[in-house]
Amino acid sequence: MADTTPRYPEVMKWVMHEIEVGAMRPYSKLPTATSLASQFRTSQMTVTKALDLLVTYPWLYRIAGETGYYVGPNTEAPVRKPAKRTRRTLSAVSPLNVTFGEAEPATPAKAAKPAARRRTGSGR
Repeated sequence: MADTTPRYPEVMKWVMHEIEVGAMRPYSKLPTATSLASQFRTSQMTVTKALDLLVTYPWLYRIAGETGYYVGPNTEAPVRKPAKRTRRTLSAVSPLNVTFGEAEPATPAKAAKPAARRRTGSGR
């Protein structure tokens, strides 16, 4: 039976490790998605998903009009933060066990109002 676990956490973990040990310097360009895909024996789409998630956190950034990803937070644009009510941890993929966002208690969902009945025809 084939392994069904996603491969993108493995790519994320590798990129974060390379940044931490200094193999990838701040503001340097990452290898292309094609080369990372062949290195991890996965699709470019999987690599792009991993790198896009690292852009969401301040590990990587992109420059408009250029291809590729760069190491470090983009100081020219505001960093996108996760939604307030979510708690995102990278403990499964991060050697740092970094937590982003604050946990808030979930509010109970409001009951939906029943849809109003519409009259059809010319009835009086």
